[in-house]
Amino acid sequence: MQAMSEFGFVDQDLSEEFSYLEWHLGNEVGRRWWIYYRDFFDPDPEFARRVDEVINSGDPERNRNILDAMLPPVNEPE
Repeated sequence: MQAMSEFGFVDQDLSEEFSYLEWHLGNEVGRRWWIYYRDFFDPDPEFARRVDEVINSGDPERNRNILDAMLPPVNEPE
C-alpha cells in the first residue's frame, strides 16, 4: 500500500491501513512473524517504526478476546 501510495494509486494517508495491522499482527504468531521479517523493511525504517508503534500500542490479547466473544458459551460440567 505504501508503494501504491507513492505512485498515487491510493490515498497518501495510510493511517487506517497501519491500524488494521493491529488485527493481523495482534497475536503471538503475528508478532513473531513481524520480529522475523522486520529486518527486510530496514531500507524503510519509518515503515518499520510505524508497524512497531501499532503492534506495541494495542492489547496483545485483543484478537483472542474478539474471537472468544464470537464463540458460544461453554457449558461447564456440574
